[in-house]
Amino acid sequence: MLPPPRAPLPRSPYAREAATDQCVDVTGIPLTRPYYRAAEKRRLQGERRLALVLALEGVDCGSSVIHGSMWAV
Repeated sequence: MLPPPRAPLPRSPYAREAATDQCVDVTGIPLTRPYYRAAEKRRLQGERRLALVLALEGVDCGSSVIHGSMWAV
């Protein structure tokens, strides 16, 4: 008696390209880790909040910090 047939092993979506010697298309894929970007966003948000608190106390930090753009006028 033969054993039952096995299910096919899961394959990477890139296996087809690797089998035909094609390059993997990475256009539109972010090149940084999402958690790194999230930490950077939190840090910048903290800087803006501090600038707003200081502005309430009368200390001018500049609009580039408060509005979050490097080229604010």
